[in-house]
Amino acid sequence: MRGECHLLAQSFDKALEDGRAAFKKCAENIGACILCGKAAVKLGMYADALTYFRAGLLIEPKNVVITQELKTLQKVILKKDPDLEVKLVQAAYECLSCDEQSKALTIISKAVEMDPTNLFYRTFRAQVYFNLKNWAKVIQDYWVIPKAQRKPDVWKQGGKALMELWLPVLAEFWLRKATQLSGGKDEEAAHLFQKVRVKRLYDPLTEDQPVVVEFTEFGRAVFAERDIAKGETVMTDLPMVMAQSVVSRNIPACFNCAVSLITPQIYFGKRLAGFDKDQRALIEECWPNVDIVYCPYCNMETYCSKICRQEAWDNYHSIICPRENPKGHLLYELIKNDGYGYTKDGQWKELWGGHYR
Repeated sequence: MRGECHLLAQSFDKALEDGRAAFKKCAENIGACILCGKAAVKLGMYADALTYFRAGLLIEPKNVVITQELKTLQKVILKKDPDLEVKLVQAAYECLSCDEQSKALTIISKAVEMDPTNLFYRTFRAQVYFNLKNWAKVIQDYWVIPKAQRKPDVWKQGGKALMELWLPVLAEFWLRKATQLSGGKDEEAAHLFQKVRVKRLYDPLTEDQPVVVEFTEFGRAVFAERDIAKGETVMTDLPMVMAQSVVSRNIPACFNCAVSLITPQIYFGKRLAGFDKDQRALIEECWPNVDIVYCPYCNMETYCSKICRQEAWDNYHSIICPRENPKGHLLYELIKNDGYGYTKDGQWKELWGGHYR
C-alpha cells in the first residue's frame, strides 16, 4: 500500500524499494511485481521492469494490467530510439553472417521482446534456433505464427525440427503443408515427408530384424544391417489395405493377394491364334500357370487359389458378397463401371472418384 502511495507521489525510488521488499518476502505477490515494474519503467530501468513483469505473468499469464504495461514499455523504448528495432535486426544479421549464432540470438531476442507479435522477428529467431539445433525453440517460435500466415519454408523447417524431436505425425503434417503450398514443386519437402512416414511405419516392424527400411530417391528400400544367411526370413509385412491402381485396374488379378491372373488368351487376344507352333510352345512353357477360382456364391470375385478365396471370405467378402448382402451388388457394379452409376434421380454420373479395385 505504501509503495503505491510512493508511486502516485512520483517517489519512484521509494516505490521500487518497497516493491522489492514485498517481492523478496513473497515472489508470488503479483501486486509487488506490478509495482516494481511500473517504478522501474519510470526510472528508465527497462530491463528490470521487463523482469518483474515477466515474473508477474508467470503467476497470472493473462493479467490485463501487466499486458498493458508491457505495451507502454514498448512505446517508451521506441520513443527514445524509434529505429532501435531496425538496428537490432541489422546487428543480428551481421552476427549471423559472421556465424556468431549465440550473439545473433541474444540480439534478435531483444527485438522479439519489444514486439512479440512481429512475425518476421519470430521467423528470424526460429532460423537462429535452427542453426543452433535448439529444435524445441524452433517450434515454439513458429507455433506463434498463425497457420494461414506460415510460408512454405516455415512449414518445411518446422517439419525438419519436428523430425529431430521425433514427433513423426506432426512432422508429416508440417511437411505435407510445405509440399501443398509449394504446388508440389518443393521436392525436398515431399521427400522428407515420405522419409518420416516410412520410418514411422517400418521401424516398429524391423525393430528385432536384421534390416531397416528407408525412403530413398528411388522409393522405399530395404537395407541389411548384417550378413543374412540364405533362406533366412528378414521381415514379414502384410498390407492393411490393398488395391489395384488406375493403371493396372483392368488387368485380372486375385482379389485377395493381387497376384496377376492374366492368361495368354487375355494378353495376346486374337493374335495368339496367328502364332506358329514354336511360339505357342514357348508361351506354354514360360507363362505362369493361372488357375482362376471364383466365389461360388456370386461369381463377382476371382482368386488365384482356394486358399486366397477362403482368406477373402474370412476377412471381408462374407460381408459384401451379394448373396449375404443384397446391396453388395451395387459396389461391384460401381467397380465394373469405373466409379460411375445412376443417381437417385436417374442421372449417369461419377459417384466415386477413387478408381481402385
